[in-house]
Amino acid sequence: MTTGGATMPAEVRPLAEAVKEKLAIQELQAEERTRRMNILKSMDTRTISEQLPQLEAKLQETLKAELAYRKDSQGYMASGSQDCAEVKRLLAELAVNAEGKTVAEREAWLTRQRAINPQLAGAISRQNQVAFQLEDFRIQEEAIRVQMTNIRAILELKTAQIQFLAS
Repeated sequence: MTTGGATMPAEVRPLAEAVKEKLAIQELQAEERTRRMNILKSMDTRTISEQLPQLEAKLQETLKAELAYRKDSQGYMASGSQDCAEVKRLLAELAVNAEGKTVAEREAWLTRQRAINPQLAGAISRQNQVAFQLEDFRIQEEAIRVQMTNIRAILELKTAQIQFLAS
């Protein structure tokens, strides 16, 4: 083996080859570190992590809007399949007009009043609107929570990837 025109002694050749091999390994390791750093830099964790506080704020706004709506619509919120307080009040007022009838006749008359009486029909319509809006709030809140869960999962995955690439 020659170096700069001179011949290398036989005892030095294994040492020189070991040095060359070590330099080649260090060069490959440097390339690998550079590749990993480029991967780490390309991970868009900042924008993903910025979405989490935005979603938390959106959830808070939705919850506040729902509470305000519940407060404003308190008399029109039904529980289960029952009528709301306002509809019950109107039915009780109308039931006074149905005195003297049998129970079956009174029930039939009150059922017809749901469609005929504009005040009662309006209250029933408002009850349905309130129920729809409350369900809409619930769906919005659930969608935001799912988005937040997904972002947290993505961030956990990115953290694991960063730990792997940093090792």
